[in-house]
Amino acid sequence: MTEHAVLLSAHYFPCIEWFRSYLLHREVYIEQHEFFLKQTFRNRTIILSANGPLALTVPVSKLQTKTAVKDMRIDYTDNWPHRHMEALRAAYNSSPYFMYYAHYFEAFYKHSYGNLLELNLASVSLMLKLMKQQHGFQLTENYVKLPHLEDMRDRIHPKKPSQAQFQEYLQVFASKYPFVANMSVLDVFFNCGPDTFQYICS
Repeated sequence: MTEHAVLLSAHYFPCIEWFRSYLLHREVYIEQHEFFLKQTFRNRTIILSANGPLALTVPVSKLQTKTAVKDMRIDYTDNWPHRHMEALRAAYNSSPYFMYYAHYFEAFYKHSYGNLLELNLASVSLMLKLMKQQHGFQLTENYVKLPHLEDMRDRIHPKKPSQAQFQEYLQVFASKYPFVANMSVLDVFFNCGPDTFQYICS
């Protein structure tokens, strides 16, 4: 664990780079006052399906001008929780650990979340629980770039290739595709189970 503090955006079932930054810093701050931006990890996660990488997107209410993440409402008009759970089942049902942990995710998707921040924090807390990690975080009190923080808010982005290095692990569709790095933490967890924490921090 490093001695520095890190500032992260609130992501939905974050990717491995996000969790590595989270777990390797002694202090973690999660931004709640930044404005919501489309086409980011703030309301999407990417899993590896039979057809390759698949983005699972959480629909949000119509954007008002400069809506903070903490105020962004989730749109439940479409039954997206059911679709996301079925996508996980289709992608990982044959993985080594899906059957042991599926009930946690079924419960997660049956819960109704008040806003996007609540959903994202719940997804992070669930993964920390399953990895048996009690490393906590603090929410920012305002939108300020504090000089003692490593600012990762804009560095982890679907359209920005990661500069981090990732070891290969056996993925479900390895016979169809070469290894795809830095997927959602879900991909590592269903394939590596109890070794997920060690993988992330390696």
